[in-house]
Amino acid sequence: MKIERFPNGALDVNTYLVYSEITKKSLVIDPSYEIEPVIDRIAELGLKVVYIINTHGHVDHIAGNARMKEATGAKILVHKIVAPALVNPNVNLSSMLPPIIKSPPADKLVTDGDEIRIDDDIVLKVLHTPGHCPGHICLRYSGGIFTGDVLFAGSIGRTDFPSCDIYQMRDSLRRLNNEIPDDFDILPGHSNTSKHSIEKQENYLYKRMIQGDLNDL
Repeated sequence: MKIERFPNGALDVNTYLVYSEITKKSLVIDPSYEIEPVIDRIAELGLKVVYIINTHGHVDHIAGNARMKEATGAKILVHKIVAPALVNPNVNLSSMLPPIIKSPPADKLVTDGDEIRIDDDIVLKVLHTPGHCPGHICLRYSGGIFTGDVLFAGSIGRTDFPSCDIYQMRDSLRRLNNEIPDDFDILPGHSNTSKHSIEKQENYLYKRMIQGDLNDL
């Protein structure tokens, strides 16, 4: 399984292209505003995109859905709670953060514990990790995890947007701490990648959340 990261926009959103060099099947995680370089790379590699996966329904993580679906014919896959956000600017926050974005509706819904299998080379396990928003998911593979806007290099996701919940965020981060090996790669929704061992040692907010002390955050 190969992974390529495409940072884009002022928010430094990460779109990920995941593919098999053997079967040429692939998926795209969190298509954002600047999606054409990803589409060009897909064409360059001769890939067949099976799924477009959104870790959650905020505008910066779904802005490229329509163009990616148009270019590839891939199915859009989200957690079942996220489906309304794709088509509703008030829920995906694009009414607050223009331009207004409406994604095509979801083609397939997932929930916690589901397995997304493209072939023997690309297998992702869905972890429902609410807090930043109710239907947020992380995607675990054999050597790492796509953490969306839950865990970043050096920080954690915001909990001050509508529908955020700091207590759910705490529980989700505790789950990652308990279930994710130290040597796993952390592939977040924004900015740089990291290692779980580094975040456990150096990420102040992550450590405080794991300890359950929310009073001083």
